[in-house]
Amino acid sequence: PLHPLTLSVLTLLFGLACQCAPAEAQAPDVGLMLAKVFVSEAGFDGETDHLAIANYTRSLGHFWDLPMATTLARRYTRALAPASERRSRPWLANLTRNGLAPRGWPEDRQPWSARQQQWLDALARADAFLAGDIDAPEGCRPHSWGSPVYDREAIDRTIANGGFVIDCGPNARNVFLRWHR
Repeated sequence: PLHPLTLSVLTLLFGLACQCAPAEAQAPDVGLMLAKVFVSEAGFDGETDHLAIANYTRSLGHFWDLPMATTLARRYTRALAPASERRSRPWLANLTRNGLAPRGWPEDRQPWSARQQQWLDALARADAFLAGDIDAPEGCRPHSWGSPVYDREAIDRTIANGGFVIDCGPNARNVFLRWHR
């Protein structure tokens, strides 16, 4: 028989080993990742931009022969960075599926209740896109895109090299481009 102290020590060590053992790898929540990219790149209510960006990202993944989660992580590293690595808008990293205000949300500037439904809609849009239930309109499936302010030089270079702007409608905030007609 084991001495009670030995049994206690073994029980403690077993408990510690169980807590420190690597957890089963959890599959990334691709819908959550995509919705965070939507908000980071086009705001909470940029539905037109959201679908165009999702379509672009899917096409890029096909080109790179990578799953959507890997493509998102590679292409949108800054948008998906943890809060501790973000210089601005750290709350983006803390958006979740539960719809509660993300940690770090600037409640003093705008109540979360003003954006909560838009976040849930962006999340539903990402999930519907990934399920194949919705897509960007046929004429708004870009090969490249960027902000008309921050990416102006890159947009101009793309156009100078044969790219052209596609019309994604009056509500598009970003500039979307294709390489051939």
